[in-house]
Amino acid sequence: MLRSHVPPSSPQSSSELPCQPCLTPHSPVPVSVPSPPPLPMQARRDHIAPVFDPHAPHTLPKYFSDLEFLFLRSHVTTDSEKKYHATRFLELDEQEFWECVPEFADPAASFAEFTAAIYRLYPEADPDRRHSRADLEALVSESSRLPSLSRPAYQRYPLRPGIQSSSSLRARPRL
Repeated sequence: MLRSHVPPSSPQSSSELPCQPCLTPHSPVPVSVPSPPPLPMQARRDHIAPVFDPHAPHTLPKYFSDLEFLFLRSHVTTDSEKKYHATRFLELDEQEFWECVPEFADPAASFAEFTAAIYRLYPEADPDRRHSRADLEALVSESSRLPSLSRPAYQRYPLRPGIQSSSSLRARPRL
C-alpha cells in the first residue's frame, strides 16, 4: 500500500488522502560516471588477438574489424598507434610486407589510408570480388554431375558455398 505525504495530524481522513508514493521528489543531480579504464592491447598470439591469414585474404575485413574493436576497448586513438598495432599481430613476413607500404611510415597518412593501401595488396579481400557468377556456375555444374542423392545424403551435402556465392551475387546486381 502506498503512503501519503500528508502528515498524520492533518484533518483529512485516510480515505480522502491522494495516493502518492513515499518518495520525496528531488531535482536531478548530475552524476559523473567514470568511464572504465582502458584495457591493454593484447599480445601477439593471445587467444583474443586478431588473426589474419594471408593464404585466405577474405579474412582481411574481419581482421580490421577485430582491430577496431580492440582500439575502442584499449582507447587507441592515434593513427600511428593504430598502424603499429595493425602490423604487430601479423606473422613476421606479413608484418615486414605491410610495413613496406608507404602509408605505414608516413606520419601524415591516416589509418584509413593505410587500411586502403593494405586492401589494394589483397584484391581477393574485396567483398565485391569474392564471389563471381563463374564461381556459382562452377558450383552448379559440379553438383549437377553428382548422382541423385537420397534425402539423408542430400542433407549432408555441403550447401554453404552455393548459398554464400548466390546471396553475395544477389546482393549486388549481378544475378
